[in-house]
Amino acid sequence: MSSSKKKENSSKDVKVTTEDYITSGMKMIGIVGEASQNFLPLISTAFVVINEVNQIYENAKYNINICDSLMDRVNAAEANIKTLKRRNEYNKRFREKENYMTFLKFVTVLENIRDFIKNVSSLQGYKRIFTSTNIKEKFEKLINDFESSMNDLHFTLSINNEEQRKIDQEGLDDDIKNMQKFLEKIEGNILDQHNAINTVLHEVKILKDRLDDPKGNPDKNIKANEIAANELENPPHGKPDDIRGTKEPHVVKRIYKTNEVACKFKEIPDDSDESLRIRTQLAILGKLRDSPYIVNFFGLSKVDGKRVMVFEWAEFGTLKELYENKDIAWCAKVQLALDISRGLTFLHSCEILHHDIRCQNILITKNLVPKIYNFKYSRLDADATCKMNNTMEIMRWMAPEKMKQTEKKQVRYTFKCEIFSFGMLLWELAFEKLPYKYMEAEQIKEFVMKGGRERICWGDESPSNKEIQKGLEKVIKDAWQHESQLRSSLQIIFLKLCKLALKYTILDKPLLFPDGTLDLDGSKYNLTLEEDVISETDIRSMTFEAGLKAHKKEDKKKAWECFVVNSELGKTTAKYWQGYYLNKGYAGIKDSEKASQLVKEAADDGDSDAQLYYAFTFANPDSFMEYLTKSADGGNTVAQHNLGIMYLNGKIQSADEELGLKYLRLAALNQHEESREILKTRGIDIYK
Repeated sequence: MSSSKKKENSSKDVKVTTEDYITSGMKMIGIVGEASQNFLPLISTAFVVINEVNQIYENAKYNINICDSLMDRVNAAEANIKTLKRRNEYNKRFREKENYMTFLKFVTVLENIRDFIKNVSSLQGYKRIFTSTNIKEKFEKLINDFESSMNDLHFTLSINNEEQRKIDQEGLDDDIKNMQKFLEKIEGNILDQHNAINTVLHEVKILKDRLDDPKGNPDKNIKANEIAANELENPPHGKPDDIRGTKEPHVVKRIYKTNEVACKFKEIPDDSDESLRIRTQLAILGKLRDSPYIVNFFGLSKVDGKRVMVFEWAEFGTLKELYENKDIAWCAKVQLALDISRGLTFLHSCEILHHDIRCQNILITKNLVPKIYNFKYSRLDADATCKMNNTMEIMRWMAPEKMKQTEKKQVRYTFKCEIFSFGMLLWELAFEKLPYKYMEAEQIKEFVMKGGRERICWGDESPSNKEIQKGLEKVIKDAWQHESQLRSSLQIIFLKLCKLALKYTILDKPLLFPDGTLDLDGSKYNLTLEEDVISETDIRSMTFEAGLKAHKKEDKKKAWECFVVNSELGKTTAKYWQGYYLNKGYAGIKDSEKASQLVKEAADDGDSDAQLYYAFTFANPDSFMEYLTKSADGGNTVAQHNLGIMYLNGKIQSADEELGLKYLRLAALNQHEESREILKTRGIDIYK
């Protein structure tokens, strides 16, 4: 192989092999006096391989436990090599040919680990190479080879013990079991009739790689299916929504070979490099219709002499439009979530990330089948989801690590970012509203980056629906973990949704209800505020401060609305006031249990008023003094006075005059008149 050809292959595969160094390394081995020069290229190779392993692991989609076990060892290898390099020990240890070859073997083991993780962590690689039997054998061999090489090099390996081997084995068994379940249930044309990966997935990946390669030679013969204009017929019975869209270009409904289709006007250049790129995108889009959960693209045509993209018609519009007009049954939500995960799995198996997964980008057919759309290849806009002007719009679903992106600093969108967004989509579907509805983009960014998330507060439901809610809550929370590596994989999310869908089927059940029928979050009866109480023009006046002003004016309805809105945004003091109102029944709603929960949340967040109120209203004898003391130490004058009296008189706690006077002095300094009078009768000057 020529050096130029070798270089080309290396850049294409983005990996370096020890083969490139063997010849030159062997030539240098005999030069004992230049050992450090001989060995340095091999150290560099090891670091390159380790970096590649890290990149592959970052986007691992399957068999995470297996990948974790191997990553533990790769990390140990990296630490040892860094120590070796820092101390210049290779000058002494690797002068001999035998030692050089030992390290060369070690780098080869790292390359084998890299290749194994790459295959086992992707669906295509897994199905191409592994069975449940040989994956165990390959894994064990890699572990043994690695530990043997580490011992030969006298490297430290803290995880080389029986306990670690037991953890590794349990993780291996879990991964194999989950993979078998996943492949049995995934459906959606990901596997063909022979239980092999659908050839379309390979075809799409080839086209995608060609499209993404800036130096690649595009196929000038590639083209999308052309539909003659006369094959698109007007619907026999027109409806008002046969033309959709608030502004041009509109989407118009037509009939194509008995199929209802949506014709989306789009200017597409005929002859240019851009045209080649678009034709390749359209070819990819056409192949993706193999998935029943990705929008079906029929081809290109013309309507009224203008170019259109022809897609299948979605009777209910987007999932967002559906939940805005109807309430969706809980069992139907689970099935929708499951099928969306099937569509995402198909996309990810083609190495395609959506970049903007939310209910607005899911179409719903008349049979309530979800269809993923508005991703890169259906939009014909290569960079739309990466531009900052689009970032503000999708902030509600964005992963915290992606929020760090600025115009000067780009942050790569990963599979883990997509998992976070899918979790937010599931929350949106569950509660049928936009996440962080009353927050601006910058508020959302600050809130989420500090670990804040939307509240999960369910309404009153049947036992079966409560079980669905419990299952969805677990999936959502696992998906929106702050640390990306702690998020569930799509495979595990799918299996959990599949279990829920099998248990709570949609057969013979109503799937859609009039809007407002279901008590999704408790707002229908008394737990939270219904969003439609507040018009968009009122949002700016719904501040917490406005609520306090309304309370002072005894406008309890207005105050309640403000407190609820700000409580749902996570404001601690608003939680206290919402709880206070619920306990008093000030807004025509009385719920002591919910009130106790809200006040305790605020108290545990450090609000001294909430701590005082919780102590005297909800606390049991064991926690009464705990919360009262917290309130007093937090500067609450009433708490200071009461705690002082209790210590002086020996109420609840044994008498402690010193402590009692301490709290009374604090209260008196805070202008508490009764505390001042008590101290005055004792001849105590609070200013001395």
